[in-house]
Amino acid sequence: MSNIVISLMFFGLLVIAFFLIFLLFREIQNQRNPRSRSSRTFSKLSNDSQFPVVSSPALTISSVPKKIQKKFYRMLGGNQETATRLLEHLRQKHPNKPEIWYWEKAISDLERDRT
Repeated sequence: MSNIVISLMFFGLLVIAFFLIFLLFREIQNQRNPRSRSSRTFSKLSNDSQFPVVSSPALTISSVPKKIQKKFYRMLGGNQETATRLLEHLRQKHPNKPEIWYWEKAISDLERDRT
């Protein structure tokens, strides 16, 4: 009888250990390849580009050339959440600048930080 109880306890601990290892590997994978949690600001990917196009009227990027947008997204690996965060930070830190200024400043800051 006690052998059965010990075997069941061992099996339970083994299942719990495998579950915790699974969760650990999943968390590591999520940290290596983060997914965008906020897609409200961006539309789906356009057919001709792998980079998102901003569709929110709050972000007036119509004056920002596609070439600059693509360069910025490419530098961030297409991470929309990071792009939004960087641009919003610049808008708060430097208000009343033209929209293209924020994009060029973000690109400049990224290039500076990578050297």
